[in-house]
Amino acid sequence: MISFIVLTYNSERTIQKCLESISAQRCEKEIIVVDGGSTDKTVEMAKRQGTKIVTETSRFLGIPRNAGMEHAKGEYIAFVDSDVVLPEGWISIALEKINKSKIIAGVGGPGISPEKGRVSDSLNFLYGKSIKTKESYVKSLPTMDLLYKRDVIKNQKFLDHLKTTEDVEFNFRLVKSGYKLLFSSNLYVYHYHPANLRQMVKKWYNYGRNYAKPYMIHKEMIDTIFMVRVLYLPFILLFTALSIFNQNLLLVPLSQIIAIFCVYAIIAVKIGKNPLIFSIIHTIKQFAQLIGITLGIIY
Repeated sequence: MISFIVLTYNSERTIQKCLESISAQRCEKEIIVVDGGSTDKTVEMAKRQGTKIVTETSRFLGIPRNAGMEHAKGEYIAFVDSDVVLPEGWISIALEKINKSKIIAGVGGPGISPEKGRVSDSLNFLYGKSIKTKESYVKSLPTMDLLYKRDVIKNQKFLDHLKTTEDVEFNFRLVKSGYKLLFSSNLYVYHYHPANLRQMVKKWYNYGRNYAKPYMIHKEMIDTIFMVRVLYLPFILLFTALSIFNQNLLLVPLSQIIAIFCVYAIIAVKIGKNPLIFSIIHTIKQFAQLIGITLGIIY
């Protein structure tokens, strides 16, 4: 049996499609909705789908995830975000992938927006950035759409003091224990990305605020990408400050900002997107996250 766990909070806009897509999966299953105290029709809509409702109002996401696992009875545990719609046959592919090897603890895939706004469409590259990579082992997978083997994680709990990135820390522990996490482009889902710049900035700023915390717990997971993200904004701010004494030094941060813009423009051309719009959106997103990372480390 598969235990599907869906965390919700005022999710009435997307929860019905999410639960209907889970119900349509051909497998023995139970659906557990862990609600954070919604004030809209989320719980009412979930009850109509015949789900088990668990209430957990903590905003530290590890706590509701643990609550969901405590009520789960399945041999496999699937976390699905409330703004995700599973394609037909998703669970069959996931079961096939996860049982390829005993060392595979979890499998997941990219998210594709069902909406076609400029922001959401541009973010398909980010959520599905490895979509051309059919399969690869990774350090972590987002709990947007992630299937775990219960016997591997049954003695594990998500940390209850991380507001977000609790999934990254959880996955780091699995990888350090010798297990593998498999990303597969065949496990794509439909994910409602941020629909406008304001939503995007808020989301990536919050991602950034908690980005470094799993790495501080598991320092051996620190890599070049982590160091670049952590040092990038302080580097720009340092040379901006030094430009007070030598205006030529201002060229350093300006060149770095232009470089990010140009990189995204090249990517846009390769994937057939409008280079100007795509680059503006992703440059704004990048700096929202970088500001969050820097402030998250400071306090």
